[in-house]
Amino acid sequence: ERELGSGGMATVYLAHDKKHDRKVAIKVLHAELAAVLGAERFLQEIRVTANLQHPHILGLIDSGIVGNEAGELRGRPYYVMPYVEGESLRQRLDKEQQLPVSDSVRIATEVASALDYAHRHNVIHRDIKPENILLHDGSAIVADFGIALAVTEAGGARITQTGLSLGTAGYMSPEQAMGERTITARSDIYSLGAVTYEMLAGEPPFTGPTVQAVVARVMTEEPRPLTAMRRSVPPHVAAAVSRALEKVPADRFTTAAQFADALGGVGASRTPFDPRLGTGGFPRGIRRAVVALAILAPILAAAAVLGWWHATRPHSVETVRFALALPPSQLLSGMPGLSIAMSPDGRTIAYVARTGAALLIHVRRLDELYARVLAGTEGATDIRFSPDGKWIAFFEGDEGRNQGKIYKVPTDGGPVVSLVGTGHFNGIAWGNAEPIAYSEGNQLRVVTPDGLWPRTIAQAKAATGEGAFGDPYVLPDGKTVAVRVQLPDGPRLALVPLAGGRRVTTDVRGVNALGYVDDWLVFGREDGKIAAVRIDLSTGRTRGDVVPLLDGQLVKGNGGAAAVLSRSGNAAFLTSSGDASLRVIDESGHTTYVAPERRAYAYPTWSPDGQRIAVDIADRGQSNGRDVWLLNIRSGTLSKLTRGGATRSGWTPDGKRLGYVRDRANGSDLYWAPIDGSGPEERLLSGRYREVSFTRDGRSFLTRTDSTGQPSTLWLVDLAGDRTPKPLVGGQFQVFMPAPSPDGRWVAYHSDETGTFEVYLRPLRGAGGPVQLSAGGGSEARWSPDGRRVFYRNRHGAFMAATIAVLGSAVSVVRRDSLFPDHYDANTRTHQRYDVHPDGKHFVVVDEAMEDASMIVVTGWATEVRAKLREAAKR
Repeated sequence: ERELGSGGMATVYLAHDKKHDRKVAIKVLHAELAAVLGAERFLQEIRVTANLQHPHILGLIDSGIVGNEAGELRGRPYYVMPYVEGESLRQRLDKEQQLPVSDSVRIATEVASALDYAHRHNVIHRDIKPENILLHDGSAIVADFGIALAVTEAGGARITQTGLSLGTAGYMSPEQAMGERTITARSDIYSLGAVTYEMLAGEPPFTGPTVQAVVARVMTEEPRPLTAMRRSVPPHVAAAVSRALEKVPADRFTTAAQFADALGGVGASRTPFDPRLGTGGFPRGIRRAVVALAILAPILAAAAVLGWWHATRPHSVETVRFALALPPSQLLSGMPGLSIAMSPDGRTIAYVARTGAALLIHVRRLDELYARVLAGTEGATDIRFSPDGKWIAFFEGDEGRNQGKIYKVPTDGGPVVSLVGTGHFNGIAWGNAEPIAYSEGNQLRVVTPDGLWPRTIAQAKAATGEGAFGDPYVLPDGKTVAVRVQLPDGPRLALVPLAGGRRVTTDVRGVNALGYVDDWLVFGREDGKIAAVRIDLSTGRTRGDVVPLLDGQLVKGNGGAAAVLSRSGNAAFLTSSGDASLRVIDESGHTTYVAPERRAYAYPTWSPDGQRIAVDIADRGQSNGRDVWLLNIRSGTLSKLTRGGATRSGWTPDGKRLGYVRDRANGSDLYWAPIDGSGPEERLLSGRYREVSFTRDGRSFLTRTDSTGQPSTLWLVDLAGDRTPKPLVGGQFQVFMPAPSPDGRWVAYHSDETGTFEVYLRPLRGAGGPVQLSAGGGSEARWSPDGRRVFYRNRHGAFMAATIAVLGSAVSVVRRDSLFPDHYDANTRTHQRYDVHPDGKHFVVVDEAMEDASMIVVTGWATEVRAKLREAAKR
């Protein structure tokens, strides 16, 4: 259609692919280069890159030789790529010159992931520069992968004789600039370091009037430190870029993945000692300023906070509030479990934040400027300090927190130590002394800090309707555990002797105990607020009214307030609106649509025509109220379908009705209703059923019994007749999320029958054993519209697609493909948190990224609490 641009090797044209009705980009090599290389030889070499399949790599669609009818272009080799709408990184840099630090780090990390993938497939790019990095919906896509390699291999020594330079001077590694024949992956790392430097500093590390001048500077000079060019660049980012730009390849990162980790603050990113830089990558002048600031910061804090360093006597500490700023590269976790902790002396904060693609524990002393990342803590939740503050305990496990382990890691960093395996984990506590307490389903258990002698100290009483325990907290006496126990009328706090013995269930309607001030129990409520009540620990009886202590939009860590109160009286809170965004993403993970409003979304499902999304939304101002809403994609409007509490909807195949679950005091019923309001809702089934998934023919639906933590069953219910559920699978293990195939022959689901949750496939009707689709953990199965692929989420943070082959009554897995990283709201084992569009190419997800989250630290909070409690006692 038209020319898009021209470079040193080729001219790019925009074209229309008639067969697939899409736009593509065609790159035609220049005549002189084609003559040197030989068209056939070039096409043979470029085939190596055709197998590179990665979300951040621009793929190769086709290649060939221009035919004779094309005039002056005839005989030239060409290759075809997808046409990416958007702009190149060069175009964005031309407009903005310098990018935000968070954008720079994200783009560099995405390019690094593409490079790491290619390097593991023995492909070196050789020409990383802003022009070859395309931006689609803000995400980076690397173009021209392997083209320079193909030119080198095809042309051999003849290339250098032509004077053609492979690579771009400002981004070439020293070894590439010297014309060395053997180029390794570390050359690409250097080039990406130069690109990252330019995004942050506004110019490449080396510039000059001529190519020769630039190359000379690359070989002989050092780039100006990033922190001197831009003070807002975090030290770990500056150090990572500095190491990537080392002149000796061996001094750079070994892999692009290591560079990405260092940009995110993971692992060692500092450069070797250099007398010009001092220690840690700062020039001496900047370093002196940083050291002075580091010295002054605690002094100023001490002047502002009376008795700060005497925090062990909270009654004498003035209450001071401040927000603890986080760098743009960190995003506080909204994952289940308490994601914030404070050392007993109140001087150190630990928190779980997403750095890059991983959730990691970050540790920061209040007198320090930056947090440290604890390596080896990927996927951590429910973090707690040891009584001496030298260790942090945490849980890491698979989806739904059903299987995993409790670990501990030194607060100052070091090897992670495995303590004990646990299923149905729901909270950990490490009090004033041994042992560590943790909730496991309907049991409260303890284990020593060395991982020895795990044992049960309390068991839920099923006869009285008690359910699971959760969020234990060891009271300051070091002898008593306050723990949530689920009862038919809601959660309450129970008191359990740490050594074992008789427990007492209180009448405190709380979800997580936070502290014990004098004879008042401080606790979080279901609405995320914090309150206190007088309580007798020996009897569990409360006296007087509940006193509100803290309102506001606190994050609900695992149902209660995300807050911690240290032994010294300092406290920390995570605040956020709690709302999420509803996103539509494609198979590469790029966002294509965002709902206009941020709300407390959950369980989205596409309508059969792809025009609407049914989604749960929690009512603002209510602790547990959810209803089903409809989002019209075209108009962006939300309309409420149900009232009075409903959840987990499923569409009928004709798109005219929605089925959903209504909870009641001793069970849950299934209903359905027309989406246009043309008739009343109708009860489908009564009992304890928690799913409704209609078969494609509309004659039946699948459901499961509500038995979290116990063996469960999938049921098939025919809509004709008396709707008697027929058992389909289960009874000896847990099964969840039935998904019937488009042709009605199969059902996909996930189960723990092997000890780890995996996705399985079995016949919907008739005999046949299960076929395991996932490997190494999987859940939340959804079908492609043609029934050839089953999508699911794996336990390693990725969306997957299993391609299946059906031969008669037999089914087999052909391949498993990783689609894109999973940064979104994960399942709770019980119902899927995403859905696949009817086109099979787009997904709707709930993004709980806490973009508006803040970490509030309150020194001497216990002093303020005591004052409020004294005032309340007078009344």
